[in-house]
Amino acid sequence: MSGGVARLDSATLVYGAGERRVTAVSGATVEVAGGKVVGIVGPSGSGKTTLMSMLGTLLLPTSGAAYFDGRDVSTLSVAQRRALRLGRVGFVFQQLRLMQKLSALENVRLPLVLAGREDGERLRRASELVKAVGLEGKEGRRPGELSVGEQQRVAVARALVNSPALVLADEPTSQLDSASGQSVLELLEGLCAEIGAAVVISTHDQKMRERLGEVYEMRDGVLSQG
Repeated sequence: MSGGVARLDSATLVYGAGERRVTAVSGATVEVAGGKVVGIVGPSGSGKTTLMSMLGTLLLPTSGAAYFDGRDVSTLSVAQRRALRLGRVGFVFQQLRLMQKLSALENVRLPLVLAGREDGERLRRASELVKAVGLEGKEGRRPGELSVGEQQRVAVARALVNSPALVLADEPTSQLDSASGQSVLELLEGLCAEIGAAVVISTHDQKMRERLGEVYEMRDGVLSQG
């Protein structure tokens, strides 16, 4: 397998040792190419979040390998991996992790600030994304002043502000009703298609698999083609 934005090759991740040893992901092999939407479907606790964290370089496999843009992630320093995430990876977390003291626009701009790339063009990009996710006129509102669905849209805009190569959405609709969840998924997929990003969406909702492209199943830490 080669040519993908992110790739895991027989990747295993183990937590703890001895009697407390837990294999969160066992021998996972998956490749995500630019412009593709990949679904990871499985129940809560099956290892989906750990798998996504390895794809996004937040975690390194205990054995096997993880690659980003063809480069073995284990050869990168902590600082290099952080820089890679800020510039090349967008995250939509299950727990949205919005900064409650910041406005919607400030939350979207945050990755630009952290990456030291808050120039005029990128600031315009942040404003454009806030409008693109349907929050024009609400740029100055803080997360607590927005609905859950609106907060999810802020999280989507924040994930895309750096025009990443890879977007990882971990259970992005778990807190939403079916209609709002469908809307957020369509928004995420549409905006990612515009920039040619690879997208990985994890979910425990089997109904969602119908709208996902390439689907994998996750059960007890084992990944298989769906």
